Parts: sequence; C-alpha cells; structure tokens
Amino acid sequence: MFCSIQFLMLGVLMTQGLSHEAEAAHQLVQQAFSTYYFKLPYVGSLTRETQKRLRKLVQHYCTNIEIKLAFSSFKIVSMFSVKDPIPLDLRSHVVYKFTCAGCNACYIGETSQHLSTRILEHLSRD
Repeated sequence: MFCSIQFLMLGVLMTQGLSHEAEAAHQLVQQAFSTYYFKLPYVGSLTRETQKRLRKLVQHYCTNIEIKLAFSSFKIVSMFSVKDPIPLDLRSHVVYKFTCAGCNACYIGETSQHLSTRILEHLSRD
C-alpha cells in the first residue's frame, strides 16, 4: 500500500512540478507513515528470531508502521533481590496510626526509630 502511494506521489510531483498540492499530499503520506522504537532485552539467538517475527507481523498487519528495535543487555542480578525484605516492625522513618479499641480515637505519628521501638514507647506511657 505504501509503495503504491509513493509511486503515485512521485508521478504527481513529476507532472505538476513541486506544486502546493503535491507538497501537501506528500506531507500527508509522510504523516500516515509512523516509526516506533522499542527496547527489548538481548537474549541470545532468540533475539534475532523475535526481531524477524515482529517485523513480519508489523509488515503484514500494519503497513503504515515501521518498527525499530534496540536490544540491551542486562544483569541477571537485576532480576532478583539480593537482600531480604525488612520486617514491618523493624522499619524506620515511617508514618503510623493507632486507633483506640475502646473509644475509636486515633493518633497519627511519625518516627525515625524502628516502628517496634516506638510502639513499645506508646504502650509504656499508658
């Protein structure tokens, strides 16, 4: 589809010169044709096969779209966390909320201490 439009435009440009209508039509064709860029992880031989299949799909179903693929390497470590998560009661610099079971009064506080330490401080005051 795109090639036939390009040849048609070339014929219009040749017969009419660079008239205003031909330039406008050429700009319309260029606007209809879009290029999209994608970044995918590089995974060996599977990468090239994926690239071929994606381009084939786009050419078949989306004739006015061109795709450009960039492949990047990544470290396996980035997929996994090497640290254990911090338990909730050992987190610091948190905002917390206490609600009284008897009267439903609530208290919102902020602490730079471990949350468990601050909870013990609240309980020892009562």
